Amino acid sequence: MLSYSKGRAVIVFLKWMLCFIALNQVAAAIFAAVVAAQLLCAGEALTMQALMGAMTSPWVAAVGNTSAWLMFMLWEMKSARMPWRAALVWRAKPVLLFVPVLLIGLGMIILINELDMRFQDWLPMSDSFKQLMGDLGDFSKWPVGSAVTLVVVAPFTEEFLCRGVFLRGMLNRLRPWTAIVLSAVFFAVMHLNPWQAVSAFTIGLVLGWIYMRTRSVALCVFVHALNNAVALYFMSKMNTVPEAELFWENTWWMNLGGVALLAAGAMWLRLATCNGAPPDELATSKPPPLPRVTTEPAAN
Repeated sequence: MLSYSKGRAVIVFLKWMLCFIALNQVAAAIFAAVVAAQLLCAGEALTMQALMGAMTSPWVAAVGNTSAWLMFMLWEMKSARMPWRAALVWRAKPVLLFVPVLLIGLGMIILINELDMRFQDWLPMSDSFKQLMGDLGDFSKWPVGSAVTLVVVAPFTEEFLCRGVFLRGMLNRLRPWTAIVLSAVFFAVMHLNPWQAVSAFTIGLVLGWIYMRTRSVALCVFVHALNNAVALYFMSKMNTVPEAELFWENTWWMNLGGVALLAAGAMWLRLATCNGAPPDELATSKPPPLPRVTTEPAAN
């Protein structure tokens, strides 16, 4: 069963990071080797720019994240002695819950923009990281890869990990907000850079609360995909549009609107789930069945 203390949760998270870093490096090396072979076979010069372009392709992240997720899930489910179906708890019903969650997501996106702008006033984003994000979201170069990686692969794998495994396991053992905060810390660390860490931590808190109220990974994937779709729009223009034209600071009424949307969605979701979250059917071990007792007639 999934039941994590703080220490156990940290160990499981480190197992994931080991899989994530190792298999992303392997994927990058494979893509670079394929590009190198293509250039050599075509008689063209092998340049560092071509190799770096292959290694920063969004398909590298898609293949690396998916393979790391599969390996980790196999590893962790085997350790927990749970079947795969026990880990993939989707819960997309009732569909009506997507409406308040949409309001929460829209309000969160508005307020996170303000948070990001304030953080970058203190720690400006490096040019190399801007270039990396621009390459990852370059639609002219990767029209399908960018969308698949950021709007499908990342929300699916990260939510099944951070909410469907880490948070789910800690909710079965720890106090709810302790589990939510720790899972949000994991989510921030997973991004491996300071410029996304603050917003990722905030998103982790919001998605953690949604999961605590609903036990629905589907709702968390929905909000995550919505946030990444908005981020992808800006990433696709980072290498072509001046920064002053691309980003803007929220006005006071935009921030007020974000707070209103977030509060309205949260109140609606709280009322819709006032009876508490649905039970985790596999949170506790079932007792083994009693042995069958047969009675024989007594001998005369």
